[in-house]
Amino acid sequence: MNTVIPALIIGGFLAVIQPASIASSEPRQLELKYSISVTGVEAGRLTLSVTTQGNKFRISSNFQSLGFIDTFIGFRSTASTNGSISSVGINPFVHRADNLWREESRYVRLSYGPHGPVNSDIHPSAEVDDREAVPREMWNGTFDALSAAYLSSLAARTNAGGDIARCKATIPIFDGRRRYDIRLNPVGNRPVDGPIYRGSAFECDVELHRIAGNSKNPWIPRSENETGKVWYSKLSEDWPPVPVRFENEIILGRVVIDLQSAKARDINLKPGGVVSTPPVTNSATPQ
Repeated sequence: MNTVIPALIIGGFLAVIQPASIASSEPRQLELKYSISVTGVEAGRLTLSVTTQGNKFRISSNFQSLGFIDTFIGFRSTASTNGSISSVGINPFVHRADNLWREESRYVRLSYGPHGPVNSDIHPSAEVDDREAVPREMWNGTFDALSAAYLSSLAARTNAGGDIARCKATIPIFDGRRRYDIRLNPVGNRPVDGPIYRGSAFECDVELHRIAGNSKNPWIPRSENETGKVWYSKLSEDWPPVPVRFENEIILGRVVIDLQSAKARDINLKPGGVVSTPPVTNSATPQ
């Protein structure tokens, strides 16, 4: 699938990782599963999970293409990031991704210092992969696609600035191959009618801005920027908002990602168990 899809969904998912949610030394776990469709036909599945304990976290994702998309790309991906959280932000330690693309094995390994990645090991190399290499100076101040998404937690929370301050962020990402920014802007409360979530959710416009590391031979034509929409809602008073739907347009048609199940100590949603929520109201207190 295109880069924007997992990056943006993961971005909202990482709203669960914030200092307020890890004050306890007890481990906390949340798992979200999503279905992905293109023009109404199932095209993939995405599972996201996070474990926090004290100020440490581990995030993992698993993606599998299905149906006619799978026929073209046969994509499988597992990724994880380990790091720590402080009152001033997120600090990744290591990131790894193992992918299968058209029966070709690919991997990324990143390790971090205080100002961004310090080492990168990728296979295949940028030259063999027919893409431009990202200059080392562009690594500074960036995050991997999993841990960087913590910053987008601001997009899912009401704060002292109200709705105007929600979804206002630009997040610099280097995923080992590509350098890009994720830009978020607020839209407002909108109804969502999904397979397990039906109710009010906060809609955000999202844009992926490519900077470097682009493939010289992408599998489908694409523009310099990609845009989409993501809807966030709280599934429990004990957890911050998570993405319940994502939409964008690619050359193959309309992509829709819907939450299919959510599981945590106080959440157990699955197909056939629809959750409905009252309209979202503004609050002057960060959640």
